Amino acid sequence: MSTPTPEESARKILSIFAEKNVRVGEILMAGQVNLAFLNDTNFRAEDYTVGANYAQQHGWLEFKGTTVKLLKTGA
Repeated sequence: MSTPTPEESARKILSIFAEKNVRVGEILMAGQVNLAFLNDTNFRAEDYTVGANYAQQHGWLEFKGTTVKLLKTGA
């Protein structure tokens, strides 16, 4: 198994929002996103952290406390 790139991990996180029909400005619980991410056997906990950082740095998601908000650029 090859290690996914930060962008691939971030896009996997975004796909969780799409699967749950989350719209711009809406939130999911961070634990819910993390659990869904780890259910994919191609990704590890380290990949979630790297992907989350990538998504936040690119303005796709906003991580605040125990929630994750989908931003316009991430939709």
